[in-house]
Amino acid sequence: METIKNYLETMFAQIPQTPETLKIKEDLLSNMEEKYHELKNEGKSENEAIGIVISEFGNIDELMNEFGISNNSTSQTQQKNHPIITLETALTYLDEKNKFGRLIAIGVALILIGVNLLICLSTFAETGILGSLSEDTASMFGVIALICFIVPAVALFIYSGTSLEKYNYLENPFQMDPYVKEQLKTKFEDFLPTFNRAIIIGVSLCILSVIPVIAGSLIEDNRISNASFIPIIKNSSSFGVILLLIIVTVAVYIFIIYGNMKEGYNRLLELEEYSPEHKNSKSSKIIGAVASVVWPLTVCVFFYLGFFKQRWDISWVVFPITGILFGAFSTICNTLSRENRIK
Repeated sequence: METIKNYLETMFAQIPQTPETLKIKEDLLSNMEEKYHELKNEGKSENEAIGIVISEFGNIDELMNEFGISNNSTSQTQQKNHPIITLETALTYLDEKNKFGRLIAIGVALILIGVNLLICLSTFAETGILGSLSEDTASMFGVIALICFIVPAVALFIYSGTSLEKYNYLENPFQMDPYVKEQLKTKFEDFLPTFNRAIIIGVSLCILSVIPVIAGSLIEDNRISNASFIPIIKNSSSFGVILLLIIVTVAVYIFIIYGNMKEGYNRLLELEEYSPEHKNSKSSKIIGAVASVVWPLTVCVFFYLGFFKQRWDISWVVFPITGILFGAFSTICNTLSRENRIK
């Protein structure tokens, strides 16, 4: 019932508020509520009943003309050549966003697994687990394995990106029926608790992931007494990094999937980074330009430290450091932009 009231309020917000239009709105609300209860008594679900009632409402301009009331504002609105987002289109977009978000998450996980496998082979060779296999040979096999993981990952990135190109028009202004927006808001509110739990789990995993590295370093430095029962002490910090990457891979997978789903809702409902104010702000353009340079450079530094310096044990650190610094930079830019708008 609240959805019907909100729908009418939204439609009549464009109409001059006169005693005549207020009376028309009250009569319409009464008729729509009566129709809603009839449909409910016929066994229709709440969503079905609301959908039928609103679909029978008709065009607001035609309705006003029927009552002999002119409505220039809605006519001007309809003249704008913006695409109309139906509920079916919105739900299809969210489904595809979820599907291809999983592909992106799998692609990123494949790359992290490849990096982890490279570190594993180098560490196993150094500790003698691989027998007479030399470290250089193990590293070569590790690089080959990494490339084998990168190839399908890149294919997934390209496929998911091109598959969503048909929704690029959502970057520009579009129209959405108030009923559709209400339905999306309801779904978004139902999704938020799941999103929050996923973020909590992901952040907790990231925090816990440093424990194996700390423990490995303590063991390697002989700071833990009675550690002689552990067969491999010399490279325990490297094994800690391996465990760290496994845990981080799970966390990143969670972040990408649920973050991608939230991004879909934000885009359709024009929230946060997709709000008109944010999209037109100077800070968002600056942040986007900086991100397009910073993150590719970060990847280059990561591979440089790994391949040329053979420091896979510490090369991963560039990502959290860059993430923290870039997050601080984004926050400062957005804060300064808001202050300028206030002035």
